[in-house]
Amino acid sequence: MRMVIIGGGSLASHCAAALTKRDHEVVIIEKDQDKIDVLSQYIDCGFILGDGAKPKFLEEACAKNTDALICLSDSDTDNLLAAQVAKTMGFKRVIVRVEDDELEPVCHNLKMEGVIFTNKQLTREIVNMSELHDGMLRSAYLEGELQFVELTLDENCPKTLDEVELPQQCHLVTVNTGEKCYIPADVKSLNTCDKLLFVSRHEDLAELRKSLGLSSDS
Repeated sequence: MRMVIIGGGSLASHCAAALTKRDHEVVIIEKDQDKIDVLSQYIDCGFILGDGAKPKFLEEACAKNTDALICLSDSDTDNLLAAQVAKTMGFKRVIVRVEDDELEPVCHNLKMEGVIFTNKQLTREIVNMSELHDGMLRSAYLEGELQFVELTLDENCPKTLDEVELPQQCHLVTVNTGEKCYIPADVKSLNTCDKLLFVSRHEDLAELRKSLGLSSDS
């Protein structure tokens, strides 16, 4: 997949490095040549020198060949502006980093999708990690080997948990029926639209989806 990242700061560089390690093609748009010079020494990706919020440089990034535009500059305003401009230019998917929680109503009014409020997300991750009582699971989670994944069941789902053959390193945490959240031991049946929360390795996600009767892109 081809990913375009706006920004050359710490988060942007970490994401770019992680994506290239997963064999994705990455292009970084950054307006500071000095940052590009530093990043190019250890990240094998393309670079565009310019302001990612301006159409000229987004055009150079080529929307039709890009699977996701990820706005990770240090400015919430620039990220939101870039996302709005990108929507008019045909980018398939736009992911936006926003630090200021007070901007959430603005994003809602603009009907923006793919917005990550980093302070909220970090809080959620800390709480999730603190609730992992198993030492080995907690260690793997901290090292990035495990992640929390929520999957919504469809009409092809198994009827009971006994019918589900989970990958060995995958653990079911909760089942949310929409009315109540249950621990696995209290779940008697599975139904369409139930939301299941798992702790899983990234490489097991395809097998996990298959075990639940879900398509690979659900």
